[in-house]
Amino acid sequence: MVVKPTPSFFKLYLPEHNSNKLLIPPPFIKYFNGDIPKKVKLRNLQGKLWKVKLEVVQDGRVYIAKGWNEYVRNHSLVRGDFLVFKPLNKSDFHVKVFGIDGVIKEEPVDTGLATEAAADLGKDDVSQILQFSKIYKPYNKFYVDFPKAVIKACDQHGLPQEVTLREEKGCVVESVLRKITDRFRLGGQGFNELCKKTEVKIGDKLDFEVILREGRKIKEIRLKITHKSKKAN
Repeated sequence: MVVKPTPSFFKLYLPEHNSNKLLIPPPFIKYFNGDIPKKVKLRNLQGKLWKVKLEVVQDGRVYIAKGWNEYVRNHSLVRGDFLVFKPLNKSDFHVKVFGIDGVIKEEPVDTGLATEAAADLGKDDVSQILQFSKIYKPYNKFYVDFPKAVIKACDQHGLPQEVTLREEKGCVVESVLRKITDRFRLGGQGFNELCKKTEVKIGDKLDFEVILREGRKIKEIRLKITHKSKKAN
């Protein structure tokens, strides 16, 4: 007997309709076979997951509800983003997010520093922590560019500005963040100095934590360096 695979479904992100909860297409509901789970997991391409709750309303429609707005914030969803949901089982979905340019969006990276950052800076000072990674290339001794998803989540006024760049092992410098056309560029003498002191080499992995305070303004940036030689061991 041939087992038919459960189909995927897609949704177009429109803030006025689905920033707080997301309607699951009614034709998809039959694949729950009458057993709609109360909670489901949403996984990104890296395997990181978000736990959300489903809400069934009187007319039988099913929404991804509690926890969805956090997913929206973490992925910096904007109008026109295109989400594809592929079920792994009834309560576990693999989600791909495509931008309005049709290209899959860069995803938040869990570097393991977020909890530490929030604790050190105090919950009252931290409104959001954005995460991304870069592989160190020759030009990165001068600067590093932020992913578009991170840029959209930050306040873009008041640049250029000096920001504190704090490496996890204790190296702290003042670096310059500039806006160049459609990108944020972190660089300057401080950034170059940190790269020298930490002996960053081509191929090393740089995990960044952008700490935002109220108003989506950047409070400081944290950095974790994984040297290529250590990753290979």
